[in-house]
Amino acid sequence: MNFDGNFRKLGQCNVSTFAAKVAEISDRVWEAESFRTEVYEVHEDTQTLNLLMDDDYRHRNPTRHPAYDEFEPEVVAIMGQINRYLRGSLKMRRLVAKHGPGYFICVLLVRLLPDSAIPGHYDTYESLASCHRIHVPLITNDEVIFGVGGSSQHMSAGEIWEINNRHKHSVTNRSEEARVHLILDYIQTGESVIDVDGEELFC
Repeated sequence: MNFDGNFRKLGQCNVSTFAAKVAEISDRVWEAESFRTEVYEVHEDTQTLNLLMDDDYRHRNPTRHPAYDEFEPEVVAIMGQINRYLRGSLKMRRLVAKHGPGYFICVLLVRLLPDSAIPGHYDTYESLASCHRIHVPLITNDEVIFGVGGSSQHMSAGEIWEINNRHKHSVTNRSEEARVHLILDYIQTGESVIDVDGEELFC
């Protein structure tokens, strides 16, 4: 979603238990899902574990994958914090009153391999253009840098960040360990946003 700026910090959460569970995921499990790496060349150095996800990036009724059950307590806690933040404005409270509460259409665990990168790219699907794209680092270090637009940011473990995914964005991991983020896409029905080309998009 396009907004004024490149990054927006939404809050902080304790992810120590979540990170410990994620660290136990085997390479075999990480390597089982290949859709994103096969379809999107920029993601060839990543591995993905789908929690809520559909290959067609549908806008409603996302498929719940078996891995969601394993991490449900941790994911639901983070979702709650995001909901509380996003519903904090008068505008969003009015939208919730009129259209009902927002919902998550995509939740992924994404692992960026050591000494690798996600090259600069734009998110172009309609659902990605009109959702709040949120990153929560679970396993990371100071040598992992996220770039959006003309800005760069190290995201510490447990920080909750919304990125402007309609600006060109990239990630570099110069360390010798893999980086893992929880990525969540949030939709508030009735919300409108002015896209980078000036077009008004409706959620």
